[in-house]
Amino acid sequence: MTADLEFMPWTAVRDLVAARAIVDAAGEDNGGVLIDALHMDRSGTTPAQVATLPASRIHYVQFCDGFADYDRSDEGLIKIARSARLFPGEGAIDLVGLARAIPEGVTISVEVPNHALAKTLDPVARARHAIATTREILARAGRA
Repeated sequence: MTADLEFMPWTAVRDLVAARAIVDAAGEDNGGVLIDALHMDRSGTTPAQVATLPASRIHYVQFCDGFADYDRSDEGLIKIARSARLFPGEGAIDLVGLARAIPEGVTISVEVPNHALAKTLDPVARARHAIATTREILARAGRA
């Protein structure tokens, strides 16, 4: 079992640097930092910074995408995170760079809460699309 700290720019743990410091200070072998692509991008964390994390600290990663232009207020960030994410490859987040930065064998989940899309695509169609777009990102990163 692992304990993974997810950083979010509207919280006290705003970015990868803060999350890593907390996990490292805890000193537990099963501690990790959860990398969520949206929070990575919105916090100013880069794939190059993700690549500096020891492989033992990355247990899984969440893929999604987001628009380049967005409401940068805490309220705006929360709204997008909870209800307006895009499928991988459909926005401006450097998912190819993230895919290249994470260690081989790390589990990738796709987290795309999107209230508008849920009204037009059934759950199976959304899941199939999430798989297809994620595989496309991985192929572009040379990770297929």
